[in-house]
Amino acid sequence: MIFLLLFLTRCIGVEPDEPVTLSVKIDTLQTTIGEPVFYNISINHPDTNLIDFPSLIFKEDLQLRGSSFNAKKNNYEAILELVFWDTGSIAIPEISINIMNSDSIVTYSIVTDSILMDVISVKEKNINLNAGSDGILPIKGPVEIQSYENLFLILKIILLIIIGYWIISLWRKRIKNESSTQKSSIYRKPFEIALEKLEKINLSNISNNELKKEFFVSISFILREYVENTFFIRALEMTTEEIAEFSERFPFENNLSIKLISILRTADLVKYAKDDRGIDQCLKDHESSVDFVKKSSRKVFAIDV
Repeated sequence: MIFLLLFLTRCIGVEPDEPVTLSVKIDTLQTTIGEPVFYNISINHPDTNLIDFPSLIFKEDLQLRGSSFNAKKNNYEAILELVFWDTGSIAIPEISINIMNSDSIVTYSIVTDSILMDVISVKEKNINLNAGSDGILPIKGPVEIQSYENLFLILKIILLIIIGYWIISLWRKRIKNESSTQKSSIYRKPFEIALEKLEKINLSNISNNELKKEFFVSISFILREYVENTFFIRALEMTTEEIAEFSERFPFENNLSIKLISILRTADLVKYAKDDRGIDQCLKDHESSVDFVKKSSRKVFAIDV
């Protein structure tokens, strides 16, 4: 039930030049213990006035549970949430609200009227509630609370299964890769690896000096790695001249040793002395590298490459 009370302005102090009106609204005049009641106070005022709403403290049988304030142009609204804790007729006391001028000086006060509330018990409101022989209302049964523990347990189990499957898959893949790598390294001969790397070198893009340098760096590394893995000397750690001194011990013709040293020296000139080699020379050195690997492997492994 909406009950609207319009009050005449009651002022203390100087009368305003323009009228200030106050209206209150309460949603009911009858309530039960503990049930909130909303009390709305609205003040219409001119632009020259400010509203000072007081801090409210009530008696024990009346509690201010909450409040909200909304200040708009020419209007100030306060919404109070009140709770009553005793039965009978309980009055909402008068509330004095200060009206201030633009300098925040109180010019007068406006007061709401007291409102009498009828507070009844829950039993009086609901006649269907019957008390027992001792005058006490029957206790309501417990409300069943829906539990999600079983659902959470199922989700945890599913998550653990997914994680376990993922770990096992990664482990199997790792073992497979390691096995493939070991088989490849065991059964592939050094000359096969060298020839494969030489074939992968990009010969279509060696136009500038930087690309030529990368080309000869690759050629030098592949040949040194092949010599080291085939003849068991540390060619990757030796200089070209040191390899040349050792070349007499290579188990193949002298012309192959001369071809190897010539390619390595050319690579050193391009890498360190920035020697400019033509594209034709690069292609020729690549062809000579492939030829060296094939012919030297025939002598060492006694196979036809």
